[in-house]
This record gives sequence, structure tokens and C-alpha cells, in this order.
Amino acid sequence: MPTRTRFCLRTAAIFSALPFVASAHVKWFCNYDVTQPTKPLAAVLDRNFFLVLAVFVALVFLAFCADGWALKRWPRLGLSAAGMQELPEKLMRLGTGAFFLCTWNIGLNILTPELHTQAPWIFAVQFVTALGVAWRRTCVVSAAGICALYAYGVDRYGFFHMLDYVYFLGIAAYLALASFPARWSWLRMPLLSGCLAFSLIWTAIEKLLYPQWSQQLMLKHAHMMMGMPFGLFILVAAFVEFTLAFYLATGRALLRLGAVALLALFISAMPEFGARDVLGHFPLVAILSVPFLAGCSALQRFWRWPSFGIAANAAMTCLLYVAALSVFLLLYGGVQRIGQS
Repeated sequence: MPTRTRFCLRTAAIFSALPFVASAHVKWFCNYDVTQPTKPLAAVLDRNFFLVLAVFVALVFLAFCADGWALKRWPRLGLSAAGMQELPEKLMRLGTGAFFLCTWNIGLNILTPELHTQAPWIFAVQFVTALGVAWRRTCVVSAAGICALYAYGVDRYGFFHMLDYVYFLGIAAYLALASFPARWSWLRMPLLSGCLAFSLIWTAIEKLLYPQWSQQLMLKHAHMMMGMPFGLFILVAAFVEFTLAFYLATGRALLRLGAVALLALFISAMPEFGARDVLGHFPLVAILSVPFLAGCSALQRFWRWPSFGIAANAAMTCLLYVAALSVFLLLYGGVQRIGQS
């Protein structure tokens, strides 16, 4: 069998197990050391990397051609759903309150399973944060609580580590703007989706530059790899997570399908990884309910070139995809070195 055919078959087989590895946050389940140097970029950019990149660029082109066609056929898909702002906000507040009640009850975590603390004041902040979302006007109190917890996490674990969790700042912005006049409400969805996309892209890049962390996880769940080489498996998993996060920030007509795909990744991994995974991903599930119900926002509409046709828009988006991947690869390594200098 030709080498390229075997490569394509292996890549297709990996997709059946990707929900587990692509959605599991590695730091929650294995030993890690962010002071270790990242994998050299020259070692990351090997033949397999560029083959997988080519496959995903082609998929992105097809996806955005379909997105553009659907947008042309049903223009309303490119608008935020009228009358669907109140329900997503209530679900976001409910999800945030439930999450912080859980972390308060556990009494060990600052925000996520691996961020530990024994500081008694943290538990009070978590409780007040959970309570504040009960009323719209006090959502700003909850936002302040989340920012305080995030700042404490930065103080204890460092800025580089906490970049995994920028989505908490998105939640804080969304809640704070709920307490402000309606003229600011248009900012809530772009900030929420943008912060989640950043976090997911950041952890996707982590899989490429710190593959040894994911390897620890796969040794404990080796059946998920189905005998596939670890290097290829984690490479495709990283591209799946990166691509879905990229679409969350740039998709329009089919954005809800992208949100469903991410939800499927998170939820399908929960039975395999248990209660820690459920708790850790609970805020992400709450966030994804917003674009699923309300549709696209100013963030997604920004990445379009009205004077271009469908194919040209898709081609420009592919260039943006490659540029984003390049920037984040360089940014991740650069921030890691700065943080340890």
C-alpha cells in the first residue's frame, strides 16, 4: 500500500478517537512542568506536520465554501438571532453559578482542577461569585470575583500557565456587561467567544510543543490510540482542536454546527476521564451554549471580505488560518521563554 494511502487511512482512523484526547486538558491529569523548554520548533515542523496541515487547510477551504454558500442562500444565518439574547444570558449565569458553587464546595481549587489553594478567603470569593449571578445588576460583582480568582492564579502559577484559562476573563466580561446599559451588550458575545477560542488554540499549541505531557495521558488510556503512533495521533488531535477553535472565532452561517462539534468533543470525553473532566469543562459547555443559541456576533462578521466571492473568501480564510497557526506557535514559545527568564 502506498505511503500516502496508509497516512490517510491512519489519519481517518484517528478521528474516531479524537474526542477524548482533543478535549482532555492535559494539566488536569498528568505531571507537568512549565519551566521545561518547549519542543524545538524545527522538530515540530516535520513532514507529518505539513501533510496534516495540508489536509486541514483543504478542510477549512471546503468548510468556508459551505459557510459562504449557506450565508448567501440564507442571509439571516449571518446575523445574531433576534430575541435570543435573554436565554443564553440566563444559561451563562446559571452555569457560572453552578460551577462556582461546586468549586466552593470542593474547597481545594481556585478555578480549575490543577489550581490548588488552601487560602480561606478564596472560598468566600467563590461563594460570592456564585451568588452574584442570581441578579443581573450584581453580575458585575461575580465578574470582579472571577477576575480576583484569575489574578490569584497568576500570582501562584504564573502568567504563562494561566493563559490556558483566558476564557474565565471572557466569562467575567460577559457578566460585567450584563450589568451595564444595553448599548454595551454587543461586546459580550465577541469577548466571550474570542476568549474561549484563544484558550482552545493555546491548549492545541501546547499539544504540539509539550507532547510529552499528552504522552503521559495516553499511557494511561492507551486503548484510545488503537495502535496508532503517538506522534501522528497527537498531531492530528492538536489540529482538530485548533481548527474548531479557529472556526468558533471566524465562522458565520454554520457557526452553530461548530459549537455543536466542540460540545461533542467535551461531552464525549467526560465518561472516559470522570468527574474532574466534567467539572473542568463545565464552564466551556456553558460558554458554547451562547453561540449555539444566539448565532454569530461582530467577531465572526469581522472576518469577511464583502467584495470577494465565496471561493475567494474561503481562500483568504485559509491564509488567515495558516497565519494564526504560525503566530500562535511563535507566541507560545516566546511567552514560555519570557516567563522563565
